Amino acid sequence: ACNYNDLATIDCYVEGQNIDGFENLGSFEGSSYYKSELDTFTWQQANDIAIQNGGTLAIITSLAENNEIVLFSSDLDVVWIGLFQNMSAEYVNEGWQWVNGENFVFPDEVYWSEGSPNDYPTVEVENGQENYAIFGNGSWDDRSGEAFFLLEMTECCTYVENDCDVCEDGELINNDSDSDGVCD
Repeated sequence: ACNYNDLATIDCYVEGQNIDGFENLGSFEGSSYYKSELDTFTWQQANDIAIQNGGTLAIITSLAENNEIVLFSSDLDVVWIGLFQNMSAEYVNEGWQWVNGENFVFPDEVYWSEGSPNDYPTVEVENGQENYAIFGNGSWDDRSGEAFFLLEMTECCTYVENDCDVCEDGELINNDSDSDGVCD
């Protein structure tokens, strides 16, 4: 499956479906976006929950996607997105990458709020290690602590037992009707 994960709790995901504990915000170019509703989490906890649901923390790869999320989430609290700073980075503006392994390559001035990323010292982290990105009102900031999060889901099977399983209308279907190991 395109985003197979043996920890996923949803077999097949269909665009726009309801997910317990999340508010469906809308869809853009094959991805649906959900805000966590019940509690705030650390970035790592949020990332783990996103994976368990068969998705990722939101990976925003274009200005158009960033702007679309703003349109359907104008009253959105700040939320974790899938951008983090590699701990081996020497400077605050280096080493940022997405949870799917992609390096962050978009111009800083387009996304980061003024003065960010800055590793600003906080109560939670005295030495200024803000290694995770939040999204709010279309701009990003580096933070630590807890926040709600933005889950991104794509329409496809997240957990299948064999290569011939497929997802049709939200149901997991075995696509090897004669059990010969070759997909129909």
